[in-house]
Parts: sequence; structure tokens; C-alpha cells
Amino acid sequence: MWKQGGERSAAHELARTTGTSVGQAKETLETGRRLQELPATADAAKKGELSPQQTAAITDAAAVDPSAEERLLDASRSVSLGELRDECARTKANATDLEARRRRIRERRSLRSWTDAEGAGHLHLRDNPEAIAGIMTRVEPLRDRLLNKARAEGRREPPEAYAADALHEIVGGVATSGKVTTKLLARVDLSALLRGYPVDDETCELAGYGPVAVSALRDLIETGDPFLAAVVTKGEEVIVSPRA
Repeated sequence: MWKQGGERSAAHELARTTGTSVGQAKETLETGRRLQELPATADAAKKGELSPQQTAAITDAAAVDPSAEERLLDASRSVSLGELRDECARTKANATDLEARRRRIRERRSLRSWTDAEGAGHLHLRDNPEAIAGIMTRVEPLRDRLLNKARAEGRREPPEAYAADALHEIVGGVATSGKVTTKLLARVDLSALLRGYPVDDETCELAGYGPVAVSALRDLIETGDPFLAAVVTKGEEVIVSPRA
């Protein structure tokens, strides 16, 4: 049908007919496909017990680890959407070869630019979480300085606007050098760090970016760039918090 209508894909057709973005339409179609294999989640969604966002998060994780479906459904009844997404990310990571994922994403890294129908330019970078985090540790301090200066002058725009300004300044070489006030925060279980990969409920993640491969964390520690605080734990006990 979408081909007959001259659309680029089924997602483009759905986005046009429902008035949503192509990204949202893709997520809706993918969620619907996954629900066919997850009857408990499908039933909860039909009863209105799950929001579309909760349904998408659970199906994304349970498609990788079906045994986690009931646990994630139970969690959806007592935690926030953000907490549910974090738990789904950990579930998916524990059932995924993170080292292979890191290599795959690295091979498919890309930087694209295009102009939309309104005439606005877009820039999209796709890379591993630690690569994006490294860029943001440089953007965020300057963004905050620009935002605070604007607030003092009575100008109020969203933080994302000043993040864009900060990136422009950094790329253009206008930003002055100085101490980085934002650091990467990582949490990793000692056993996972020593072994080289997490198992069961072990954690290896960057705060705000989710699970990463142990090799990614090791690379960040060894280079010392960007500034990193890595909290190494053994169970609930904090063993050490080295800083690069």
C-alpha cells in the first residue's frame, strides 16, 4: 500500500496518515511486530495497562530476552518510565554480546547532514555511547556557561539551543580552553571489569548513556580523555573510585 501511494516506506505512510514523526511511526510498527511474540505484554497493552512508551520499552527488551517479560511487566506497575527504560536497557544488555555490539556500531558509525522541508539544517551523529559521551563532556560545560550568561541578561531559550551554540563554538575553535567541569560517570562491577564482560545482574554502564562494553570503559580509563570517574563495586560495596 505504501508503495502504491508513492511513500518511501511503511513508516512514512503511517507518519503521514497519523500526523506523527517517521521515527515514532517506525517504533509503532516495530512494537506491533514484537507484540505478536509477547502475548502477556500484548494483553496488558490492549487492556490499557501500558502506555505506548512502556509497551515499546518492554517489547524491545523482551524480544531479546523473552524470559524477562513478566518481570518487566511487574516493574512497569511500580516504577517510572525512566526507571523502566533503564531496567529494559540492562535486561537487553545482559542478553547481548556488548563487545560485538560495540564493534558493530563502530563499523556503522556515521555523520549525516540534511535540510528539512522547513529549511532547517540537521546534523546526526551515530556512534558508540562512550564516543557520544566524550563529545558531550566538552559541550555541556560551555552550554551551561552560555545558558547562565543568557539568563543573567534576561534571555530564556531551551538548554538545547545553547548546546547547539556550544558545539558551533567548539567546532569553530572559538571556545576558550579550561578545566572540564563535567565528567563521565561510570559504574562497573569489579568481577565484570576483571573478567572483561558482565554476567547475570552485573553492571557496566555510563550514567545517562546505559550499558557499554567493558572494553569501552577500559579504553576511557587508559586514555584519561575525557575526565572519568569510575565507581567500581563488589555487590553493594564500593571498592574504588578511580579518576582518569
